[in-house]
Amino acid sequence: MKKGIVSGIVVSALTLASVSPGWGMQLFNDKKLDSLVERLQKKGVLTEEEVREFKAADQKSANEHSFKAGVRLQLRYEYKEGDIAERTSDLNIRRARISFEGNMYPEVAYKFEVALDGMEDLSMKDASLTFGQLGPYAQLRVGQFKTPFSRQRIASSGKLQMIDRSPIEKLYPGRDIGFELSGKNILGVLDYGVAMEAGVGDKRKFKNTDNSEWWYDGRIACHPLGEVPLAEGDVQYTDNFRFEIAANGLYAPSQVAFGERSIHDMFLADEVYTAQAAAIKAIGNGTKLSGLPAGMIGDTIIWGPELTIIYKGLSLAMEYYKATYTPEDTVSFRKIHSEGYFVQGGAFVIPKTLELTARYDRFDRNTEAKTQSDTREYTVGVNYFPTGDHNYKWQANYIWRKEDWKEIDNNSLVMNLQVAY
Repeated sequence: MKKGIVSGIVVSALTLASVSPGWGMQLFNDKKLDSLVERLQKKGVLTEEEVREFKAADQKSANEHSFKAGVRLQLRYEYKEGDIAERTSDLNIRRARISFEGNMYPEVAYKFEVALDGMEDLSMKDASLTFGQLGPYAQLRVGQFKTPFSRQRIASSGKLQMIDRSPIEKLYPGRDIGFELSGKNILGVLDYGVAMEAGVGDKRKFKNTDNSEWWYDGRIACHPLGEVPLAEGDVQYTDNFRFEIAANGLYAPSQVAFGERSIHDMFLADEVYTAQAAAIKAIGNGTKLSGLPAGMIGDTIIWGPELTIIYKGLSLAMEYYKATYTPEDTVSFRKIHSEGYFVQGGAFVIPKTLELTARYDRFDRNTEAKTQSDTREYTVGVNYFPTGDHNYKWQANYIWRKEDWKEIDNNSLVMNLQVAY
């Protein structure tokens, strides 16, 4: 009798701890609760049936409403070589992020992330709702989020193998406000995402942009031997060989901005477009498309494939992108073709603890002419994971840079310490 009363009290308390949005979540996390339940079952306080009832209640609660807070801090040091007058040594807070995510209702998830990167302006990185009522292979997301393009871009900056993304990120769209339809693990092998974006950007650089012409992008990925985690490298030390192939595409009709950066800031850096680029920058903050001369408006198409391989601490990642900017005024201005790619790999010399890495990058802003932004980079690095995951890690990279335009002594040593929870 007493044992039944005790077990009833214990099950009630554990259930309350797992479902309460207040004190329960503060006292326990999922791992602690599971561990406590296992110990109570071994000691005979809980029966197998009571454990099943608790887990069912816990799962139901998680599906109905949940709250998870996260904090991430990246402390960065960089020494850049050069002549005595040009050498720099800089220590800064590269990223400071706070995130909140979970479920509001059984089929409605939310995510918010705010940033104080560089300890400067506070900005909202993510603010989105995801609706899962469309079926097991279709979710609708609305708000501000990372657009579905490039595995490296979609992956969190806290889960990168190198300290920074590849220089070809100039070809990636960033976060934006819009709509996305996506699905995961279809038939056990396919993921997809397609989005329609307003062209505002998460910094709202072009906050009054005319949204009558949206831009569109999408990504489809296949992982026939099992899912590949959305984190670079293989710190989890995957037992079986896995790979993922993917394709990305983007079409931006007459948009000034897409994602976190302006297309035209990138393409018009070419000397042929100097005056045009200067005009856009001069009126760009809050400008409307209708206020731009016709020659400054044009279509952009970007596409490219990816390959990712992981196996027992070994990893290989490759991405290639081709971009074409077509000005509306083809008489006064010409097309610009850009391309970029990287090959990146890593190997754990101590499983889940110490990793050696290397990457080769190539970015060509204008394939028909040499520009100051045409670069090659060679990077070697080491990653140390004290806790066996990306949450707590120390990274060091040395980067050799080679410019096509002219030789510049700007190699650098970069170190990064990350603590996330």
